Amino acid sequence: MPFKTLSRQRLHEQLRHEIFHFWIPNNLALTGNYAWFYEGFAVYQSLKAGVQMNQIRFEDFLDTLLEAYRTDSFQTQKISLIAASKNRWNGANSNIYARGMLVAFLCDIALLRESKRELADIFRQILKTHRLPNKPQDGNIAVLDVLGSYTNLQPIVEKYIKGMEKINWRTDLESIGVEISETDSVVKLEVKAKLNRRQKDLLDRLGYNSWRKIAEKAK
Repeated sequence: MPFKTLSRQRLHEQLRHEIFHFWIPNNLALTGNYAWFYEGFAVYQSLKAGVQMNQIRFEDFLDTLLEAYRTDSFQTQKISLIAASKNRWNGANSNIYARGMLVAFLCDIALLRESKRELADIFRQILKTHRLPNKPQDGNIAVLDVLGSYTNLQPIVEKYIKGMEKINWRTDLESIGVEISETDSVVKLEVKAKLNRRQKDLLDRLGYNSWRKIAEKAK
């Protein structure tokens, strides 16, 4: 990277991602190619962890999600994440990272919005249930069973993991107080100036105020 800060940020990003793999998928008794989960969802969790550790700004978090949305929207070969993972090594443009990250984001919001859980709880549940040396199971079936056990995640699974629908996230963004703005043809995701109590709480759980909490602990 051209600048030291960007190089450090890229290093942290890759390190968080690869450390995650020590547990998922490396310590799971799951088979088959379900890279949409252990890669795409890992990218999102790494991104969220970066905000919570104050290694990236919340603006960086939103910019990365928007870039993933653009990447997914520009895909000409529309296939499901399940099919994309199976075709990962045959040269096809699988989009498992960008779309997988967006789906993970939507799952996280749905869990945060409608329960006291978050996406990290899904990872813990899968690790607890399918940790080595448990009996091997198909990864796609196992992960989809866990996601599908949550009523609020079922539409996301059907439309965006099993299905090929264009991701519609405006309502989800609104629920956390984030809006899509455009200035001089530049589109950005930005936190609204005026937030209700619920939106503030959800943003806080996504890491929006992590820098303040870390600064207070350092005093």
